[in-house]
Amino acid sequence: MIAGQRWAPAFVGTNKDRRRPHPTFSFGMGGGECSSGTARREQDVDWYGVRCVFEWTTRDGRSYEERITLWQASSADEAIALAEAEAETYAADNGFGYLGFAQSYRLGGTPGSGAEVFSLLRNSALEPNAYLDAFFDTGTERQQQH
Repeated sequence: MIAGQRWAPAFVGTNKDRRRPHPTFSFGMGGGECSSGTARREQDVDWYGVRCVFEWTTRDGRSYEERITLWQASSADEAIALAEAEAETYAADNGFGYLGFAQSYRLGGTPGSGAEVFSLLRNSALEPNAYLDAFFDTGTERQQQH
């Protein structure tokens, strides 16, 4: 973390298709959200990475995609609204479903090479290898082997 900056978590987002409320989070660097208004100035917008989750169903089974897109917006709520509109189109164009789950992350500046575009902290009692196996390396990921 850069001196003078702090984490500013806030409950934002949607989970449209679930029967019970499930808050999503927005995390980012800086002191707070910019206020939105009818006339936007360059300094009134920030960059946000928004993660949306999709379900692919084929004759071979079911897969889930976590997709992160970048948005310039005046608030986390606006970034999520933009991302969800695009997610619906992306899913419809490709024949799979958007699950109505979005999480946003406010970047600490303008994106560039090496910029952090998404971060999520998860509490867990698991040891490191067990954590990786449970959430990231289950053996069912569709990825290239290096």
